[in-house]
Amino acid sequence: MAVTTADLVPDIRVEVGDVGSSIYTDDELTDTYIPAGVRKLNSVWPQEYAIGDDGTFTPDPDGDDYNDRRALTVVSAAVVLQSETLKYQRDAVYHSDVAGSTDLRERARQIQVTINALLDEFQALYQRRVQDQTESSIAFVELRRSLTAHGE
Repeated sequence: MAVTTADLVPDIRVEVGDVGSSIYTDDELTDTYIPAGVRKLNSVWPQEYAIGDDGTFTPDPDGDDYNDRRALTVVSAAVVLQSETLKYQRDAVYHSDVAGSTDLRERARQIQVTINALLDEFQALYQRRVQDQTESSIAFVELRRSLTAHGE
């Protein structure tokens, strides 16, 4: 059976800490964050993926031994967290007082630590996929840059 965007949702929820709380709706994940993650992954991954109208991935990311499904999950989760980082950074500007008691920048930094862990996993997945350290490092740097352009 082909993998759909809905199949990735439970694993993405685990990665972003949204188990049982439903901070993100399934529609937000399947219609916004996963497609954004696919676009980012396609920019660096050796296999490009498309999402059909029914949410089915083409080609099937479970169709090989390269952990492509995990790569889709990791990058999509990083996109979700990048969005959270941007929200905290924006809110920090508007809600910080002189004493800094409502400064939310630390939360953005904490989320960035999680993003970095996901990117480290991505690099390991990519390295296994291409079996080339140089190419893996370049893809990792490009993806990190795209996910931290607004942060840190």
